[in-house]
Amino acid sequence: MQLYENFDPLEATIFQGEDNKKIINEAKKREIRNILKCYTGYFDILAEPLQNALDATEKKFRKASSDYEPRIFVEINFHENSITVSDNGSGMNQNEFEYCLAPNISFKTFEDLRGNKGVGTTFLAYGYNNIKIHTKSPDFEARVMMLNGRTWVEDYSNDIERPTFNNLENNINNFLTSQESGTTFKVTLARGEKPNLGYISATTANQWLNILRIKTPLGGIYLTSTKEGQYKPNIVLKVFDFNGVESSVETKGADYLYPHEIPNLKVQSAGDIEKALIRIMGSPQEKFQKLNDSFKKLNAIYDIWDLNDLITNKDKISKGLEQSEIDILNENNICVYGFFCNSTRIFDRFNDDILKIRKNYRIMRGGLQMATDGMPQGELITIPLTRYIGYQEQTHVIVHFQNGEPDLGRKTFQKEKAELAEKLSKNVVEYLKQYRNHLKSDETSDPLTPDRERHDWIRDQELFLQRNPLNLSNYFKGIKIISKPQKEQDVIALFHELVGIGFIKGLEFLATSENERYDSIFKINYSDESFYYSDEQHLGVSPDVIPTVPFITEPKILEYKYDFDALVRECQSNEKYHKHINLVVAWNATLRNQDKVELKPLLIEESGKYNRSIYGSTHLAYLSGHYENHIYEVILLEDLLNYYYNQEEEIRNQFIKYVAN
Repeated sequence: MQLYENFDPLEATIFQGEDNKKIINEAKKREIRNILKCYTGYFDILAEPLQNALDATEKKFRKASSDYEPRIFVEINFHENSITVSDNGSGMNQNEFEYCLAPNISFKTFEDLRGNKGVGTTFLAYGYNNIKIHTKSPDFEARVMMLNGRTWVEDYSNDIERPTFNNLENNINNFLTSQESGTTFKVTLARGEKPNLGYISATTANQWLNILRIKTPLGGIYLTSTKEGQYKPNIVLKVFDFNGVESSVETKGADYLYPHEIPNLKVQSAGDIEKALIRIMGSPQEKFQKLNDSFKKLNAIYDIWDLNDLITNKDKISKGLEQSEIDILNENNICVYGFFCNSTRIFDRFNDDILKIRKNYRIMRGGLQMATDGMPQGELITIPLTRYIGYQEQTHVIVHFQNGEPDLGRKTFQKEKAELAEKLSKNVVEYLKQYRNHLKSDETSDPLTPDRERHDWIRDQELFLQRNPLNLSNYFKGIKIISKPQKEQDVIALFHELVGIGFIKGLEFLATSENERYDSIFKINYSDESFYYSDEQHLGVSPDVIPTVPFITEPKILEYKYDFDALVRECQSNEKYHKHINLVVAWNATLRNQDKVELKPLLIEESGKYNRSIYGSTHLAYLSGHYENHIYEVILLEDLLNYYYNQEEEIRNQFIKYVAN
């Protein structure tokens, strides 16, 4: 018998032999692929090296003498399709350098800095095929390049050798020549490789500085600190356009570009409006009439609430919070920013006329921006309003956590924190909209009118269609919906169209209600064997589950949701009950509540052939830890349509999302 006294299983990766090397190689690939799946943002290629540069310079700033000036150099080069970020921070020692690309290894674990997941440089090295690194510290210097990182990761045949470092003869740039320490990262994209740096039509340094302030850690979020005398790096940004023409800009520090800072807006804080009204005697109408004109006919209203404001004024932004959520406020020293404008055209003008980038791109827009440790995290989230839906696009909210600990790729937070941020964002809208009579309609002096709201809503839907076309008419005759669903009502409409054209079969509807606890009542009616799973009909029902036809059921309960996880939350709060539900139809599932309910895919291999009882269902839902019986079947329309468009690719996606993780 083999003895294993003091054996460390994490050291198993050093086993020798060709077979073990292949196993370990494939395991590394899977680990890196999972990391790359977390990076889907257009600006990730800039956000990651900028975060590292900020951390390295701030780390050195804290320890250095007073004459140290932190410097960061950024180059965006369209002529050679490359991104370069250099800093004069602490640099890497030999140990840090040799592990700098290894997944999930970080040397910032105990530092109070922006990142410590150990995945950012892994993404840069293996998300692209050409990376160069130059690092310098008092006792160490290295200058290398690595090619074909992405090609190796995406090679499923194992024919491609794992890429390695090779020494660089020349400097990447001249930045580190005069510095005692620091690091440079340069990523060069092959033509056609994503992201397309030219897509947003920004080709000058001034344009890119504003963009980076909004979309990357370069724009620091310091809502409750003046930062006077604190860390403010000197930032130099150079941009070379497609013809090689250079533009540059230099700044001392760079804060987040808040919407109320958009040029030529008439803006007031809600707190100042409130103080001004308190000083005036009379009825609300009399107060408004006597109010100074500087508080009327505004383009926007904004405010900032620090932890003390949130705790002491519980009738405002922290209204309705439970004790567990108050605890999260305190633990993470949360502060909130809110901006409410009279028209979404403000964001369009900023995008189209001030920045002059790709029309209708809306580099800044309404939504919830999660943030932690002084930097924005991931893309904007739709503020989950159940009424006054148009205000979602008119309100920009930032919820900032100290030590928020988002997941890989800076995308998602723990469920409790994300839900708290969503609740705070809804309260911001409720609070700021009470001052909407202080807003003007447009450039005119007219009050905000239903006509303007109608115009903005129609335009918003047109812009959403441009960015999110559904194009189902190319595949299904009779489908009239032309843009992806935005809310639950859109999911209901799309689902009934798919049933109407016979793409989803065998369902009959008795009733649909907005007022009852559940959404709809339906029956299953399978008249013959044409409903069964077959090689030509992978969405069919299982003969093992439905052994005989015709098959007609008693009435059943159907729930609609935009995001499946919203139903899990409702069941947790006893608004609804899993045991009453037979089918859930949703657009997607964000999987924030896998600790409560897990989804098992029916689109992989022949799982549907043996387990599906409802035609077209994509998943079985199980209470976590209880896998003997599922609680109901689920149809995720986004997954279902992607499966129809490209079966092989969607099977891979299903495996990665629901099985591998």
